[in-house]
Amino acid sequence: MACHPRAGPSGREAAAADPRITALGSTTFPGRRLTRRRPDEVRQTIEMFPDDSRGELARTIRGHLDRNTPEGDCRVPAGLGLPEQLEALGILTLKAPIIHVRGPPVFQWYTVDSTLA
Repeated sequence: MACHPRAGPSGREAAAADPRITALGSTTFPGRRLTRRRPDEVRQTIEMFPDDSRGELARTIRGHLDRNTPEGDCRVPAGLGLPEQLEALGILTLKAPIIHVRGPPVFQWYTVDSTLA
């Protein structure tokens, strides 16, 4: 599945950087050094699409950061690395992940009506 080509924040919107981002000591996230503008763009992207799932946001962000696999696909878990670290720093808030829990199998017991047999 390819990354989303949706437009991110424009240069004018990204100019007003969040003071929490400018106060960061380091902007090295998941093994990659970023300018202070990039984390702010990620924050703005997440605010632009508040109804998107975490996977959709990861694909969009990976497309903006131009970080894809050699085959051109997005790595969704890796795309959530930066947003999750920014959330841990209190810079943004992500939607809670949806956890699908499978319950025990449901058995239906049938009884044979003795009058029909």
